[in-house]
Amino acid sequence: MIHFFPDWFYGLFSLPFHLAVGMAWHFFFKWFFAINGIAYVGYLLLSGEWRYLQPDRQSFRDAISVTLYELHLRKSRPTQGKYNAAQRIAYSAVVLMAVGSVITGLAIYKPVQLGWLDGLLGGYQQAVGMETPGQEYYVGLDMRSALQSQTLLCYEMNGAPLAIENGAPLRLVIPTKYGIKNIKRIGTITYTDQRPADYWAEEGYDWYAGL
Repeated sequence: MIHFFPDWFYGLFSLPFHLAVGMAWHFFFKWFFAINGIAYVGYLLLSGEWRYLQPDRQSFRDAISVTLYELHLRKSRPTQGKYNAAQRIAYSAVVLMAVGSVITGLAIYKPVQLGWLDGLLGGYQQAVGMETPGQEYYVGLDMRSALQSQTLLCYEMNGAPLAIENGAPLRLVIPTKYGIKNIKRIGTITYTDQRPADYWAEEGYDWYAGL
């Protein structure tokens, strides 16, 4: 398993290797980022400060002059108001990038509930395939089912590593599907825009196998 920090770092702070927990904290703190951004934009609009930050037609040309001056490639300082051209472009771009970060973050955070937004941004690949190491058994899932909140990839049970008889090292638990989709001993997971092969679908059963 590849870790971002050395093992002693995780031991020092008693941090488990739980991606879901890390993502939950990440999306929790993103609301502070969003609220701060909304407050800032609100201040700009209500105070009229946006007029000083809005780039005009000559801002990009003037920004080159500002850059040359800051690099000591131009002797005279370009004329400016409260903010120079480079600052106006940069401060306006930050607001636009923040809006983009929030929108794309929401699409990642709630891809099922906000499926329309996820689709507008290109969406996830449409399906996922899982198979055992020897390819004796394999299932295919549509991405909406895979991302459904009740769908779990399990590697532990009751705080202990999953036993062989329970499907170690990794098994799928998906209550919205028939038991034939709950594959054990997962060895490979693939993402694709095509419908993945499914063991029982090849035997004539419904590929979706939904309850």
